[in-house]
Amino acid sequence: MLYVVSADIAPQHWKHVGRHLGFSEPQLDTLQFDCRHSGHGHQEVVYQMLRDWHERCGRDATLPRLARILIDSGLGHVATKLQRTDTAAAAAARR
Repeated sequence: MLYVVSADIAPQHWKHVGRHLGFSEPQLDTLQFDCRHSGHGHQEVVYQMLRDWHERCGRDATLPRLARILIDSGLGHVATKLQRTDTAAAAAARR
């Protein structure tokens, strides 16, 4: 789910989302450096940020909370896609 979302957070928005997730500027810079130094692109940087947020927040790192953060960051279209993907995954799991 996080990887799907990471593809839709544009390079000009990812740090803004990261700040809303509680990351400091140095943490975001380090994350970007580490991923880029390893040869990974933008999507991987965003994915690692979301993964770190999920690990740090544990049970508080819910999809509704992420959707709210995306909306607050001006990425309502990404929040909508996240919610649709979650609904589709839940429906598939019930089959």
